[in-house]
Amino acid sequence: MKVDLTARPVGELGLSLGLETNQMVSSLARQLAPLSIDASIPRAIETLRHSNLGAYPVVNGSRLALMLTEDELGAALLALPSDDYESYRKLPLSSVVDPLLISRQPCRFLYSMSPLSVAAELFKECPDVSVVPVLDQSGFYTGVLSRSDVLAIRFKTLAPSRVGGMATPLGVYLTDGIDAGGVGNVALMLAGATLTSLFAVAVIALHLVDNFALLHHVDVWGQLATVLMPIMPRLAMTVVDNLEELLPLIIMMLFLRLIPVAGYHAAEHQVVHCMERGEPLIYEKVVSMPRPHPRCGTNLVAAVTLIGIYFSVFSGLIDPPTAVVIAAIFTLLTWRQVGTFLQQHVTTRKASAKQIASGIAAGEDLLSKFRSNTNRRVKLPMRIWRMGFIQMFGGVAIVAGILWCIRSFVPQLQPYLQGIN
Repeated sequence: MKVDLTARPVGELGLSLGLETNQMVSSLARQLAPLSIDASIPRAIETLRHSNLGAYPVVNGSRLALMLTEDELGAALLALPSDDYESYRKLPLSSVVDPLLISRQPCRFLYSMSPLSVAAELFKECPDVSVVPVLDQSGFYTGVLSRSDVLAIRFKTLAPSRVGGMATPLGVYLTDGIDAGGVGNVALMLAGATLTSLFAVAVIALHLVDNFALLHHVDVWGQLATVLMPIMPRLAMTVVDNLEELLPLIIMMLFLRLIPVAGYHAAEHQVVHCMERGEPLIYEKVVSMPRPHPRCGTNLVAAVTLIGIYFSVFSGLIDPPTAVVIAAIFTLLTWRQVGTFLQQHVTTRKASAKQIASGIAAGEDLLSKFRSNTNRRVKLPMRIWRMGFIQMFGGVAIVAGILWCIRSFVPQLQPYLQGIN
């Protein structure tokens, strides 16, 4: 399939195949690194073996020479005059490509600025073609487009390769970094405010319990250290100190599981799983997805917490530099498992039908924007804004400001807010 740039690309006949999109070929073209015509024969063999595309682009400089198939390369190599394959390993691809260029008819190709209806028409008229090269207006190679890419548009399976999101008190927020779907900025601010408020409630509750215990002459942490001392004399105080610092976070997570945000969190993960696997966003599919997700922020919280715990424990047994190394190793071995456990049993709970519906609505909103026009670009500041962290931290700042005012102007409550920074 050599390229003749004087050939008129199929599709310029202007026929529409009913693709409801204004996307151009460039929006779906894969930026596949081509083989150079001067590449070695072994590299060509391995490239085709791993590509699974049916045909692979070969370029001469920046210009496309041909789309090389595995069958054609195999036939050309097996037709070589001797069985001295070791010597052929040193030959460039051009030694077998040149005869192919002479014998081949010009291949079909697409211009990057052509509408996708052109690509759909090409694949309809050429049922034996599974992938075509994409060229810019100057005839330089830019990538490839496969039949499955066009089918993804027609059957509405096209989805972002990576989707992020957040659970909020008002529903699910999803984004691919360019567009967003679901609830808006106010909901994201409420998410940050909710987490901060829960942590404040946990701290206040612990202070109330401690004060109640002291009024009855009970030193909870001292007694716990006394119990642990015979069992682990060198680590008893370290364990108690770590538990005292972590307890507000643990209580906050338990509170989190009791409110609707945990259900929305589960729905968010399940919808993201569906989208990234190419499954349709229907109730039966979404509820069958797992609740934990490998990119959840809970995993990061687990990693940071674990490295602090491991370092505290090991620094009580060995010198600090070695403790840092061991803590890092133990964290790498366990953080994902701990994060998955926390997601399954603490930060998410089984989503209700209403919460699943919120996730599906957010997913469909994002997919509608993505599929209607993927020729979209946004600058880095907007990508950061789309992530939702700025809005969430805005909610955190508001609650933190309120707590600061309370600590500053209501001295009676100041003791109960110690530990909330």
